Amino acid sequence: MLVASAEDSGAPPWQESFTARLEALVVLQTLNAELLSHDSATLTLDRWCAAHRLASPARIVAERVDGAYLAPTDEQRQLLGVNATEPIRYRRVRLICGGHVLSEADNPKSGSWLGLSACDVSGTTEDCGSGGVESNGRYELPAV
Repeated sequence: MLVASAEDSGAPPWQESFTARLEALVVLQTLNAELLSHDSATLTLDRWCAAHRLASPARIVAERVDGAYLAPTDEQRQLLGVNATEPIRYRRVRLICGGHVLSEADNPKSGSWLGLSACDVSGTTEDCGSGGVESNGRYELPAV
């Protein structure tokens, strides 16, 4: 995982104390509440990255983690509402702001779900338009 030090980000060094730990807990609980109360985790993380000055400019980048495939079980297919023959594409994605990994998530996708393009189902980025795709598997998400 990518981790930036306090010196790299311009933040003050970590102070090991009860108060510092309590403040960190409050920040994390606030972020958790924000994530749970909004439809878009990516947009929430983008705003959080900017508010906490984690990078300049504050941009969320999605980085695909290669080799992280998990075949869905029959129970998972049932929960997802897809039959046994319908292809499900799986990918693990890290959302990064500057040098900070803010999220790592597993994303199953099925062609029967609304809004899924042919390039999403195929698992390739060829002929899918630019959309911020970079050749190294990192996707810069558009600012909203």
